Amino acid sequence: MRALLAAVLSATFALAAPTSLRAQEGVLVDRVVATVGTTPVTASEVAMEAALRERITALDADDRAVFGQLLTEPRDALEAVIFRSILIETPEFISIRITDDVEAYERYSAFEATFEDRREAAAFRRSWGLTRVLLMEYFRTSVVLDTTVVLSVSPNVRVTEDDERRYYEQDAERVFGSRPFEDVREAVARRVYAQKYDQAYQGWRKRLRAGVRIRYLR
Repeated sequence: MRALLAAVLSATFALAAPTSLRAQEGVLVDRVVATVGTTPVTASEVAMEAALRERITALDADDRAVFGQLLTEPRDALEAVIFRSILIETPEFISIRITDDVEAYERYSAFEATFEDRREAAAFRRSWGLTRVLLMEYFRTSVVLDTTVVLSVSPNVRVTEDDERRYYEQDAERVFGSRPFEDVREAVARRVYAQKYDQAYQGWRKRLRAGVRIRYLR
């Protein structure tokens, strides 16, 4: 199953090579820029990732939210592709079954909406050798990746009332205008959880990377 999934993703990104990486005869000209274990990461993969992320990160925060965590966090395109390659080999990723494409289609539609019109969107897809089906598959995979992160990280996040009160006492006047703790407790809880989640995520991400041999070839 893992080998099949990796093959599908590799095919997706191999087809999506930019025009600048194609020979005039239509033969794909590409190079490996890194390896994750035995999985190659190609220049075309990284270039396409950069082009997609550039359009997504140009959106304001509210519009970016639909794309989830991994596509919107500030990461170099190469590092994003490397981490994706690591994630698709995890048992959590392999075990996830998405029962519908609602969230993936929301991401696909939101991305298409970043263009002035359908013609501009189609031109972008053509320039990367993408079809609507391949782009939809990209966003479908991104949903599974984000789900993998949440299911792996959230069980390790613990927030106590003491954590909430410490946070409140540090920022009571600046953030909450000295309003009583009980009046702002829900907001405090969200902020503390976000902090602890990010700490747990960064630690988990670091451990995953440490467990895989990564070689940079560029």
